[in-house]
Amino acid sequence: MKIKLRTKLAVSYALLFMALLALSGVAVYRLMEVRLTADADDNLLDHLAGVWGYIEFRDGRPTLVYDKDDLNQKYFLREATRYYQIYDTANGALLLESEYSRELQEALDPDQVRALALHPGISTTKSQNVPVRFRSAVFHANGHAYLLRVGVVVEHELSDLADLRRVLLSLLPAATLIAVLAAWWMAGQGLRPVRDLEREARAISISELGRRLSDRGTGDELDSLANTFNRVLARLESSVGQMRNFADFMAHELRTPMTVLRGEAEVQLMRTDLSPEWRSHLESHIEEVDKLNSLINRFLLLAKAETGALKLEKHYVDLTRAASSAAKSLEPVARSIGVALTVDTAERVEVFADPQWLEEAILNLLDNALKFTPIGGQVRIVTRNEPDRAVVEISDTGRGISATDLPHIFEHSYRARDAEPQHRTPGGLGLALTKWIVDQHLGTIQVTSIPGEGSRFCVILPRMSNLQPDVRANSANSI
Repeated sequence: MKIKLRTKLAVSYALLFMALLALSGVAVYRLMEVRLTADADDNLLDHLAGVWGYIEFRDGRPTLVYDKDDLNQKYFLREATRYYQIYDTANGALLLESEYSRELQEALDPDQVRALALHPGISTTKSQNVPVRFRSAVFHANGHAYLLRVGVVVEHELSDLADLRRVLLSLLPAATLIAVLAAWWMAGQGLRPVRDLEREARAISISELGRRLSDRGTGDELDSLANTFNRVLARLESSVGQMRNFADFMAHELRTPMTVLRGEAEVQLMRTDLSPEWRSHLESHIEEVDKLNSLINRFLLLAKAETGALKLEKHYVDLTRAASSAAKSLEPVARSIGVALTVDTAERVEVFADPQWLEEAILNLLDNALKFTPIGGQVRIVTRNEPDRAVVEISDTGRGISATDLPHIFEHSYRARDAEPQHRTPGGLGLALTKWIVDQHLGTIQVTSIPGEGSRFCVILPRMSNLQPDVRANSANSI
């Protein structure tokens, strides 16, 4: 499946935006986590120093001494520093703890006390669904070392982090949708000049090579592309002009000697003393001259078509009538070579076409079918209406076309290995020119073939009702 450039750009922009958003969210979350943790740790450090300042040792045991009438001291020791414990590092005994610490039942065993005394640190525990962050330090008094452990509740900090996490996760889908829409719009805006160049390039046909792509004057890569394309158009215009001049030269220079050769042969045939052998040679000579003349005409016609020198005059055309006329003109040929030609036409089907060239295309497909259908075979032409198109179908019971040759049959320089016709029939402009005629009428040719059973050529043209109003308005007559 082919993916459009706009889709690729939009997806790339959206993925980049989402990646930046996710990284930004993670960075904000981590920064908030670090800041809150640092604030809590700084508070713990202040609390350690503050609590130790109120400790006095009486009879070898620590006691918390403060002025109970001082609201600041009371608040600090009962509210701000709610969790504290003092241990004797020698035996690991708990000497003093706050009421709240006692409720947590987070007393350390002697081994834990000795480990913390060697490496004081910070830890977070959760007891009774209350998250508390502890910090430890060793203080000395009376020749002894004591471990002071102070804690603060970090429930609000963790709640703030959880709220931030929910906000970031809830914003991600909405931000993703906005990113996709914005990326799609940005890609469209970025590719608009490219679409403008494409639209201008599509409007340049072989008959309008003098047109050029517009220069926006920005001096960017698109202007460089337009200028390069214009230089290519200039070279192409020059080459096509030379081809047209060559075709005109060939038409004039080749037809004259061919006419002279044929005339001289016809004059010799008028002699009464001509032997039967020479008469046969001259008749064969005239036949070969006619073949060569037909080949030259076909070549010149293709050259004019490919260089845009042929002009079509389109009118209302009854496709059924054009098909019946082509079949009628070849009916004597079909009868002479022993091939049954049947016509099955529908009611009047109007298309916007050049009547002469459209009939020529149908005539050529019929001629091609007759050439490759053996004696006793059948060629059938059918026209029909479909909801949005008109169809003319030519089928035969000939030798068919191999799968190898089928993709190349409309190339004017291509000839299948087993393409020797069953019969020599007059006329025929070649499938390449037939394809050109159908293309000029905005139609298509579909070909199906089974070797040994026959082929089916289906010409599909737009109905008059499906053409743009300005196109229909240009037609004035019908046949």
